[in-house]
Amino acid sequence: FAKPLVKALEGHTDSIKCMAIARTSAAPLLSGSCNGELRLWNMQHLCYGSGVEKAHEGFVRGVTVSPDGTKAFSCGDDKAAKMWRIQPKACQISEEPQASYHMAYIPGAI
Repeated sequence: FAKPLVKALEGHTDSIKCMAIARTSAAPLLSGSCNGELRLWNMQHLCYGSGVEKAHEGFVRGVTVSPDGTKAFSCGDDKAAKMWRIQPKACQISEEPQASYHMAYIPGAI
């Protein structure tokens, strides 16, 4: 581990698979876990802000945040890509996605 460890962010009930943060001052950290949960963390106070318990069915495989920090994007084992609204100063993420795209099954595709 890199030293010094400042603080562990506790709260996920399964392993964290991915994380992202916007390149803005005081931006919250977005994490996605193996049980389909998204969590937003306040990095100024090193505490939990808000989350979506069942953002995806199965693992959250990837997350990213828009450059201005107001939108989050996630993809998961459910073959869905979703866009979420973030209120960075309040450290809040929308309970429902603003948009959702579901991929069709293509035989033989990776």
